[in-house]
Amino acid sequence: MPKVPIDFSKTIIYKIEHIENDNLVYVGHTTCFNKRKAQHKSCSKNENDRRFNLKLYQMIRNYGGFEMFEMIEFEKYPCEDKREAERRENEVMKELKANMNSMKSFRTEEDKKKIIKQNIMKYIISTTKKK
Repeated sequence: MPKVPIDFSKTIIYKIEHIENDNLVYVGHTTCFNKRKAQHKSCSKNENDRRFNLKLYQMIRNYGGFEMFEMIEFEKYPCEDKREAERRENEVMKELKANMNSMKSFRTEEDKKKIIKQNIMKYIISTTKKK
């Protein structure tokens, strides 16, 4: 069955935050809010899910479970494609100081070059230590 193209004109930027501790924040994007909320809830509880041990779900479990968090629409953000949605998501992550995201959702070409350079340096250091 062919994959249905995603309609990014329906993009929603959302946040997940702890009910009592507003310093615990995660930011994401979706085109289907209710389905994404159900996925987050399932991933936080289902030990067999490959995403079970991601930082977000570990923190959710460590801070009272999914019932202690709210998933809230931050803004509707109609856009053209995934890259544009990820760029906006990253801006909101910075704005809200999201500390439950394990990585940036968007990297510039400059960011990518820095990461490659860092990885090369780590490799060089690790191989020279072995000698």
